[in-house]
Amino acid sequence: MCPKDYLFLNHHANTMFSNSFFMRSFLICSFLTIVFCSSSAYASKVEPEKTEDGVLEATIAVPNGLDINAVRECIGQVLLKRSYKNIAVADGKISGTYENLTFQGGSLTLTAVYSTTQVKLYGKTPDVDSRGRKITQKYYPQRWIDSARNDITTCLTKKVLFEKKS
Repeated sequence: MCPKDYLFLNHHANTMFSNSFFMRSFLICSFLTIVFCSSSAYASKVEPEKTEDGVLEATIAVPNGLDINAVRECIGQVLLKRSYKNIAVADGKISGTYENLTFQGGSLTLTAVYSTTQVKLYGKTPDVDSRGRKITQKYYPQRWIDSARNDITTCLTKKVLFEKKS
């Protein structure tokens, strides 16, 4: 944009904003846009999927070429690496409990429901914390879920690369 065009646009902008009618109309339109756009964003918020295993926290796509045993092995390795206790293995499901007393007595039961196409991670807090207080909301940091999700994704990717080389 050359300086002459800038001066022309600047002059018209100053005359438009100096007009009080235009300024009021501009402010009203801006306000209405903010109100209606933000309310539609809040209205379309989706509730997370809740099951007996907890709240759906993450979904991981399993790369093609992996069998169910490789997926189960990756999930088990990650839970052991991250110091999960009480690991239970069922058909198509692995769960483990992580307790971190430095995080206000926080506890997480992570359940991984897996198949050859995807892994769904569900998080669940106990009804009572380690001090005996009733828990009414999510009582674990999101980074616990993110760490498990990233480690499972890395393990699955390494398995695909390793199996293709051999």
